[in-house]
Amino acid sequence: MTNKRLRTARRHLGWTQREMAAALGVTVRTLSRWECGGARVHATAARFVAHLVAEHNPRSKRGGHRR
Repeated sequence: MTNKRLRTARRHLGWTQREMAAALGVTVRTLSRWECGGARVHATAARFVAHLVAEHNPRSKRGGHRR
């Protein structure tokens, strides 16, 4: 997951950096570095964020219709 996709996902969820960091179990500083491209997003965090976005968007669930 790229830094831009992480930031977009957080905004899609309507979360602050503090809320996203807490959900991921990292500091706000770490999340900020990930979003700014100063550090790579950990694979585990990327998978978790992808799962959160999928759960938040009913059309992305299996059996849903995509446009």
